[in-house]
Amino acid sequence: MPWKLWAVGAGLCLATLGCIVWRVPEPARIAVVELSPEPGIPLAEDPVRSALGDMLFFLPKGWFVLNLGERAPAGMVAVGVNPEYTLALTVLLLRQARKDSAGQYNLVELAQQSFARRQARTAGAIRLASDFTIVRIGPKTFVLYRFKNGVRYVRVAVFASSIGTVYEVALVPLSLRAIDPPSEEECSRLFEGVLRAVQF
Repeated sequence: MPWKLWAVGAGLCLATLGCIVWRVPEPARIAVVELSPEPGIPLAEDPVRSALGDMLFFLPKGWFVLNLGERAPAGMVAVGVNPEYTLALTVLLLRQARKDSAGQYNLVELAQQSFARRQARTAGAIRLASDFTIVRIGPKTFVLYRFKNGVRYVRVAVFASSIGTVYEVALVPLSLRAIDPPSEEECSRLFEGVLRAVQF
């Protein structure tokens, strides 16, 4: 299915490439949520590993990793797609760790910058659809937000590994086939399940 891989690759390049200069959005309300570490969804047995070895990421069971080759955007760690080609999970390296940076990032600011880059890239066509939410799962901390792109919602989480590398995970609805993506409730369940299983 080379055309599907090309279409997914092109779409994800547009969805993940950033601009060099961006404007941080206006301050938003910050909510704090705690989740249990139990994933609540079946997960693949073999994790995706970051090149630095500081992060393990498990796709939902039945999903597969796309090999985008040279079409992969800079910083792309992995792209996973469900069998129906209606959802993609992307893992992107946002910022490389420095020796003195572990634990020194403001994750809320990084999440705001993540959204600002996306908004600048689309000339303001997307809109923030949630607060920036600090989510704690055991000792792990993420900052989540959701934005609306047309009629679909994209979920994004930003986190820093134990050595200070900053990653972004996004759940992106796809429109490659005439099949509706799963419901918003199912997307939330999948996204939270994947985040609960991330190891860093």
